[in-house]
Amino acid sequence: MDAYITPPTAYDVILEWSVDRPAWQRDALRRIVQQASLSEVDIFELAALCKAGQGSATAENVVAAAHLHASHFPANPGAGQSVSLIGIKDVSAVNKLAPSQTLSFRGEGITLVYGDNGVGKSGYGRLLKRACRARHSEAILPDVYAGPPPPGTASATLCYRVGGIDQEPVAWRDTGRPEPQPDPVLSAISVFDADCGAVHLKGKTAVAFRPFGLDVPDELSSACKRVKVVLDAEKDALVNARNAIFDVPPWKTGTAVGKAMAALSHSTEMAGVERLTEMNEAERARLSSLIQDLAKDPAIAAAGQRLKADRLKHLAQIVAAIETGTADVALDAFASLHTEATTLRAAATLAATGLFGSAAMPEVGGEVWRTLWEAARRYSNEAADPGESFPPSSPGALCVLCHQSLSDEAAARMQRFEAFVRGDTERLAEDAEARVVEAGNALNKLEIRLSAISDTLAEVAMEHGGVARKVRRSLASARLRRHALLQVLVGKKLAPPAAAPSPLAELLSIESRLRAYATELDGLATGGTRTKLEAERDELADRVSLGQHFDAVRGEIACLAAIVLLEKALSDTATASVTNLGNRIADQVLTPHLRDRFSAEIINLVGVHVRVEMVRSGGQFGSPQYQIRLLARPTAKVADILSEGEQTCVAIAAFLAELATAPHNSALVFDDPITSLDHKWRQKVARRLVAESAVRQVIVFTHDLVFANDIRDAADPAMFEARHITRSATMVGIVNDNLPWAAMSVLSRVDDLEKRARNILRIQNTQDEETYKEAVSVFYSRLREAWERALEEVAFAGVILRHRDYIDGKQLARAAAFSGQDAEQWSAAFRRCSDLLTGHDSSQGRNRAAPGPEELLQDVGVLSAWVRALKERQKAHG
Repeated sequence: MDAYITPPTAYDVILEWSVDRPAWQRDALRRIVQQASLSEVDIFELAALCKAGQGSATAENVVAAAHLHASHFPANPGAGQSVSLIGIKDVSAVNKLAPSQTLSFRGEGITLVYGDNGVGKSGYGRLLKRACRARHSEAILPDVYAGPPPPGTASATLCYRVGGIDQEPVAWRDTGRPEPQPDPVLSAISVFDADCGAVHLKGKTAVAFRPFGLDVPDELSSACKRVKVVLDAEKDALVNARNAIFDVPPWKTGTAVGKAMAALSHSTEMAGVERLTEMNEAERARLSSLIQDLAKDPAIAAAGQRLKADRLKHLAQIVAAIETGTADVALDAFASLHTEATTLRAAATLAATGLFGSAAMPEVGGEVWRTLWEAARRYSNEAADPGESFPPSSPGALCVLCHQSLSDEAAARMQRFEAFVRGDTERLAEDAEARVVEAGNALNKLEIRLSAISDTLAEVAMEHGGVARKVRRSLASARLRRHALLQVLVGKKLAPPAAAPSPLAELLSIESRLRAYATELDGLATGGTRTKLEAERDELADRVSLGQHFDAVRGEIACLAAIVLLEKALSDTATASVTNLGNRIADQVLTPHLRDRFSAEIINLVGVHVRVEMVRSGGQFGSPQYQIRLLARPTAKVADILSEGEQTCVAIAAFLAELATAPHNSALVFDDPITSLDHKWRQKVARRLVAESAVRQVIVFTHDLVFANDIRDAADPAMFEARHITRSATMVGIVNDNLPWAAMSVLSRVDDLEKRARNILRIQNTQDEETYKEAVSVFYSRLREAWERALEEVAFAGVILRHRDYIDGKQLARAAAFSGQDAEQWSAAFRRCSDLLTGHDSSQGRNRAAPGPEELLQDVGVLSAWVRALKERQKAHG
């Protein structure tokens, strides 16, 4: 026989399904499981995570996604391993709760924790909802009225058992975040309060019931819708923020730029766009000319281009002349002439030294001497002896230098001087020197001035700045080269710098293009030529325009990329898969057993007065849900028809029905479950909770004393304990191990009175007599109240109770056990109490002594014996 296979829980199905989901959905599932509903902050964070999953660079600082994990679900200790809560102690930073208190609970049965409003019950409830498991939780704040809050977040020590065996206490600490982080083991304990009930009953449509597990895909569907709204809004904002130039583009559709912009997409590379914007000076000049000339008369435009070409030609000629005059060939020739003249001059000097070596005067034949000789010749030929030969040779002739008669020797010497000057070596030297002077003069006369070409050069610079700069560098280089050579004439030797690159080819090319363009302009009268030039103008103009709108194009590509990313992210918000998950849970996990259990719970709580059923419906987001529907009026809204008390009964029924499907019976905590409950449903709820305590630990916090009495009356005393929460002037959450006096049973009052009697003994031993008398009076006042409660609770067997609005006829037979002797004992004890309490003013002459502590214990013993004897007899009566 095959072994029975435990069906998967809703949590198992959800966790398995989540593995392949986008990271943001896995994070959303975690939040839903931990905090039930998602805030607006959650939705915006999830939207950012959704975009980050598609590679959004703007989501770098988003909180990292925390995927759903098995630890986020309520613990499942398994059959026989149910978790029960034993106590809470060491509380810190939880509202105004006193830190030194220990709130203990029965490990089995039911523990009732009673307290008035404002005594700290809610603090314990908030703590348990975050440390255990609840559909609704709220932040825990420290005491806002005290001084500086204690450091850290709320914390406490929680004592518990698993399978009835005490475990190591949990040092629980709150995360401080909106979503709670239950303890992995204590999360098996479920907490229910009015807010949790609203989740069960009202939820989305005020009539839907969402068993925990089935509500997870519903909430995830809602999250998908809400995230989609956020992403759609971002997408719309991006679309609306697109630059208007892409609606009415400034470029032509047929140009390269126009075609590229028409094909612009999120994947367009900016490098390609940038290449379209690159233009050289020639292209910019071409555009400028096309714009101007296409707007003019073709003949005038063509003439203007030819004039520009003529100016360029003249400029090129000047540059060519300068380059020729300062070219390496010309400079080498000048250097060669200078070298030749220097060499010939040295030879002439050597010849002069041979002729005049015996001359009395130094430097004869030298440069100074030759200059003087030539001056003398000119003087003789032009002034002293016109028509006579030089030097004079006739007798008695005078020397033109010293004006003395020439001797034969002097005349002969002058003849030698003249022969030297007119000799071949001197002539060659002079000729060479003359050629050097001529070449130097030619270099000096070469015009290398910007002023001569400034207007034409400025015109070139407007459209061809690089060419104009090249012309300037060429002229500057030519001036430096000429200067270096001319320095040789004055005895300095400078190496001429290398010639700058020639701009001549560019100038001639520009001239050629201008003349070709002029020819094109001549043909503007024909449509084909004009269309061609206009197309060229448009291409160039659009490239300029693209450069001007480069940042807008960059922004558009980024905008398109962001829109594509959002569209991909939006695809992750589809709910079809989530709906399938909900259907799978509904089909595999939430069987008809749940609906049957719910119907049984409703009958247990409200009988047939509230005829409702749980039916499966489509759900608001396509995820299945179970609708609480009135049998008599299926279309009516339950929340509008049922009273608040009836709605609470329905919510509790749904809660208990859901828990009945769990594989374990861990503790249930009810925090004021009937805050607004109709009084007629109190006892039914009390009895249902007591019945549940037979199979699991139940803890009930309440401020309703009638409800507390109903629970106590319904419970087996052996499986019932009560705690009373009170407050002092400075703190709340002070724990007393019993109900308040007004709610105590008779036997509990007996225990309390015995403790009071012992305390009065200490008063007698430590304080004055008047204080002792007052304590005794209060004691007997309480004892009389206990006798009154004994009459109602024991003698009449609870047939009629003052806090109850019905008569319990089933106990009437037990009341028959009350006898006349019981009545006499009751009356005597009641009268004694009345005599000893300060209910009336005593006579001035009567100063009765107060009974001693031992009498107080005896009188309590009388009550205890009376109650126990009567109870024994009542058992015999049934």
